[in-house]
Amino acid sequence: MQKFNLAIAYKWKYDKDLIDLIEQIFQARGSTTYIVHQYNVHETFDKVSNNRLFFEYYLDRASDEDELFEPLAQLITSKETFIINPYSIVEESVDKVRTYKKLKRTELNFPLTYILPPYFEKPNYKISKSRLEKIGFPFVVKPSYYTGGGDGVHENVFSYEEIQKIRQELPDDHYLIQQKVDTIELDFGRAWLRVFYFFGKIIPVWWDDKTHIYREITNKEYMNFEIEEIVESTKKIASITKMDYFSSEFTINSDDEFVAIDFVNDQCDFRFQSKHVDGVPDRIVRDFAEKLFEIAGTKK
Repeated sequence: MQKFNLAIAYKWKYDKDLIDLIEQIFQARGSTTYIVHQYNVHETFDKVSNNRLFFEYYLDRASDEDELFEPLAQLITSKETFIINPYSIVEESVDKVRTYKKLKRTELNFPLTYILPPYFEKPNYKISKSRLEKIGFPFVVKPSYYTGGGDGVHENVFSYEEIQKIRQELPDDHYLIQQKVDTIELDFGRAWLRVFYFFGKIIPVWWDDKTHIYREITNKEYMNFEIEEIVESTKKIASITKMDYFSSEFTINSDDEFVAIDFVNDQCDFRFQSKHVDGVPDRIVRDFAEKLFEIAGTKK
């Protein structure tokens, strides 16, 4: 039987630089890697199924977007392989309604939020005018589960009639209605942050939600804006969700308060900023690869 420290499944062409970096780090230190792509996924399935191939750890960045990889993902769960971000945990954590309900028991600051049932279950579900007035106009409507990269999110909704139309876009999903946060403007742009969590390491960085451009936080800004507060908030999210790695989004409102906007993004975009204007700062991608080696670079 062939054994590898880490197997990585991927499809997105922009993941190639990340995969190359991980392989360089692992192989330079004597650890083994195995790459699963479209061209060898069936062969890999057969070898794993027949116990001719075994992975200590498995990083899956493919099966969530391509059903071609799903049989291998299901097979891997029956082996003694450690799946980085186990599927059951991901499914629970990326569901915004489930995660919101858990995090409500913490001291995290959220926008005022109402939860709506799936349209298929309650097509005529009413939300009162007074509740909409309390949340303020316009407000945000977003699906609970079937979303990513802003897909399905409506940021300028004004009426119950609009809500009903939106609910029918994904009629089997819950929806969240949220107060639209009044984000402050700083000298360099909007006060919006993305916070990365990698196996216990937390890295906050400025991220403009409109331009998607990242900017490193200076030491002075870290102190002046009390960034440690969202580091602690991210620890709470990690503790509750049990995710191995993810990113969250926070903003600073007009009352100078941090507000948690998006709790868990499981498939982080790891394009290098040196190659893509809206990519992640290179040192953050390297930090992920280094932390991954700490976890999976040696046998269990």
